[in-house]
Amino acid sequence: DGEAGKMTLFDESRRQRGLMVYIVQFRTLLYKQLLVSGRNWKGTVGQVVAPIIVVLMLLLYQFAANTVLLTKTVTPSSESLGGIPKCTPHPGGNCTTLVYLPYDIPWVDNIMKMVAERNGLEFGVDVVGIGDVQNITNMFDAVKALNSTMTDYLLNHQNETQN
Repeated sequence: DGEAGKMTLFDESRRQRGLMVYIVQFRTLLYKQLLVSGRNWKGTVGQVVAPIIVVLMLLLYQFAANTVLLTKTVTPSSESLGGIPKCTPHPGGNCTTLVYLPYDIPWVDNIMKMVAERNGLEFGVDVVGIGDVQNITNMFDAVKALNSTMTDYLLNHQNETQN
């Protein structure tokens, strides 16, 4: 026969024997694992119960999040805050209700005029913009106590902030 000398890449009997070897090895390892888990039953219980506990904790967290996040947020009714109260001076002193910077800028002055009008205040008397050192020292007794460095800085850096 010409076929007797042929080599086959996959021999069916070898494949079946190899499969049987793997099955025997799998059964042996499974038996070994059962023996080890039986000897250390506390560890086995921990390995089985731990994922269940984690899943239950996640469900609890999800329930808590749904309870908090899915509730309707009631918006409180709006309340008027009222106007800016007019300043009442101490005896012998002067009083300014609202002071603002920057001064002599048309759109800022327009906004402050509107604020004064809506609050029943007189623009230029009760609502005053600070423009120069003379204006500051004439209006406020307290500003005279400030040092000139601070006053100069405020006047030279109007409407600026530092980070």
